[in-house]
This record gives sequence, C-alpha cells and structure tokens, in this order.
Amino acid sequence: MLWLALPLSVGGCATKALWGDDFKEPLDPPGLQIFCARDKADWLVVYNEYVERGNSVRPRAYFLKKNEKRIAARHRPRFVTLQHTNTLEQLPSFSAMNAPATNDSKPFFVMVDTNYCSFILHAPEIPAEAHSLPVYNPLGTVAKVVLTPFAVTADVTFVSAAFVAVVGIAGVACEQPAFWFGFHQ
Repeated sequence: MLWLALPLSVGGCATKALWGDDFKEPLDPPGLQIFCARDKADWLVVYNEYVERGNSVRPRAYFLKKNEKRIAARHRPRFVTLQHTNTLEQLPSFSAMNAPATNDSKPFFVMVDTNYCSFILHAPEIPAEAHSLPVYNPLGTVAKVVLTPFAVTADVTFVSAAFVAVVGIAGVACEQPAFWFGFHQ
C-alpha cells in the first residue's frame, strides 16, 4: 500500500518552482565596469549576473541613477544593451587596497568593495556614495499570485496522472486490470 503514496510525494513541483527563491545576483567577482554617460547625466553599470536556474552567467547593463530606487527595493533594474558601452568612457576601477587619494589626478573613479556586491563612485562635486549591484527575484509577488492557479493545475494534473498510472500498473500486477475501468466479466 505504500506505493500508492508515491504520486503524492512528487507533487508540487510547479508551485514550488514558482514560489522558490530563484534570485538573480552578481557573479563573484562580477567583472564590474562603470561608464560615464555624460549626455544622460548618468552612469552605465555593466556586470556579470549569475542565474541560479540553469547555472548560467549573463552580462547585464543598466543606468545607475535611473534604477537606484528599483535596486534599493530589490526589483529588477531596467536593463539596456551592452552596445551603449561603445561610445562611453570607462572609469578606472580600484579595490579598497589600491584606491587613489580623492585629491589625486583621476577625477572620476570607482572603488569596488571587497565583497564585489557594492561600489563607491568618486566624481568631482558629487558626494561619494555606496551603490549596490542588483539582487532581485525576476517575478514579483503579483505575477506569482496570478500564475499560482496555473501551477497548482499543473501539479494536480501530474499527480492525478501518476496516480492513474500506479493504480493501472497495480491492477495489471494483480491480474485484475478490469477493476479500474469498471468492467465486469
């Protein structure tokens, strides 16, 4: 009788995948590059993102000022193509160990934190401020709530099909396949 519980033990895969912690986060190290976009009065941030599902890496780019609030709220930034880097000036990057003095000849530079998840942008007449690279879940709560009925339907369908298969196999093994279909001889 224990084999009848088998279909129930594998259920919930779609719902679990939907509500699981599938966060997108910077690769360690992220390959961080910052570009000056003077025409937009913004900074283009380029980094490599690690994707848990699929265990893959993808290059990402976003404008810093335009996405500060989204990143602080752990939402997905509005990404742009990497082609934006073709016409922009890349800022020199340093770690905390080898950063130049702020009164050095380099007016613009980036100091990358040792954990690679944040950086400080140094620019003339702008106070130095720490910025975090994006860590976000690609589906928001509203999207998950909307998709949940479909995920539950998929789970119930799978469990039902597995149950029918197990009971059908059990009937064949007992040499009584007709009991499942209600046929009497």
